[in-house]
Amino acid sequence: MDKKINPKTYHTITDFYASRILDIIDQNIKFNKRSCYFLVEIKNFNNLLFLYGNQDTYKMVENLGVAIQTDSLRVEVINHNHYLCIINEYKDDKEILSIAYEIFAKMHEFGFNKNNAHFYFHSVIGFYHTNYEDNQYSQDVINKCIIALDHAKNSQENFCSFKQVLAIRQELQKEIQQANFVHKSLHFKNYSLAFQPIVDSITGDIHYYEALLRLKNDKGELISIGPYITTAEKYGFINLIDNISMEMTIDMLYKHSELCMGFNISSLSFESEAAFENILSYLNLHQKVLPRLIVEITETSVIKNLGKAAMFVAQLQNLGCRVAIDDFGAGYTSFRQIKALSADYVKIDGSFIKDLASASDNVILVSAFIDMCHKLGIKTIAEYVENGNITKTLIELGCNYLQGNYFAPAQSGIPIELNMNNQDK
Repeated sequence: MDKKINPKTYHTITDFYASRILDIIDQNIKFNKRSCYFLVEIKNFNNLLFLYGNQDTYKMVENLGVAIQTDSLRVEVINHNHYLCIINEYKDDKEILSIAYEIFAKMHEFGFNKNNAHFYFHSVIGFYHTNYEDNQYSQDVINKCIIALDHAKNSQENFCSFKQVLAIRQELQKEIQQANFVHKSLHFKNYSLAFQPIVDSITGDIHYYEALLRLKNDKGELISIGPYITTAEKYGFINLIDNISMEMTIDMLYKHSELCMGFNISSLSFESEAAFENILSYLNLHQKVLPRLIVEITETSVIKNLGKAAMFVAQLQNLGCRVAIDDFGAGYTSFRQIKALSADYVKIDGSFIKDLASASDNVILVSAFIDMCHKLGIKTIAEYVENGNITKTLIELGCNYLQGNYFAPAQSGIPIELNMNNQDK
């Protein structure tokens, strides 16, 4: 192949579907070629144009195109800062990714000297590949390259395929469906509480019940809201969920004066001044039951303002509540944050507990968690306790409280009787 590229007339971005480009793609489609198209954008073109003017910059763009072209990779100049690189009869996705990386690397290695300074081109690539059986138009191919390129730029990636965009779109559609389901459930009050006991590891008595929000699906089944929490945080439903859980739990405390209960709030509540004040104001109206209330702060997102979070925990404790840090070890909370927050309890995430009897490394980690918390004056709760062997190990490690299906699954209605038959296993 001739290594000389004819830049012809530099097309504007609105003239993207230049006939010469579309003709090349149409010919590949007509002859059933298995082709991949890499749309390359020079990200710092405008900066170079400003510094060195049209003539020098355009010349370097032309030379860059020659440098990245190979015998198997055809390079077409689309406009002043875009190329379309084309390869036919690729082997597989792995080869395509390798070529994308090679194009990217060559562009960044290619530099030029000007006024005793060395400058480099910075690029981003969106690509799309066709198969023999594909029946589409050349404009469709270009559009898919543009979509992939836009996603690469928006996500600050070096390159992206249209296949990746499709996967992300499917994930986004699933996320939107989840958000709609949560919104509908909250709007029509299709929810209720389930309760799971937290058991004293020494006496076997129920220390308190965790109140867990359940949503009713289209089949009328009550399902955990847990898998929807991240979506709720992203779409702004989490404060409403926190408020519903809080109000329903407080109501249960009035109905069952002999019981202690806990409910979950998101750590994002610290980030919203309105949510922060709303929780404290509501609790302040119900101080009578607060000594029997445990506020469990979930660890699904990083606590950005540790000082503000510590103040929130202190205010909850001043009102008479106890505070637990939930899912410790699964997310972002560190021992430093645990110390700063001065919580009453730390709940060790179930991912460390469920394989405790067979995973020696988990035993070491859980032992360290428990020991550190005890030295800080914080009591520990192990989640996901599913059998007697795990229970025995946790008792030996000195864990204060246990929670899991071994004692009782989360269920509607209280008081919940423990699975006493399990206690001898």
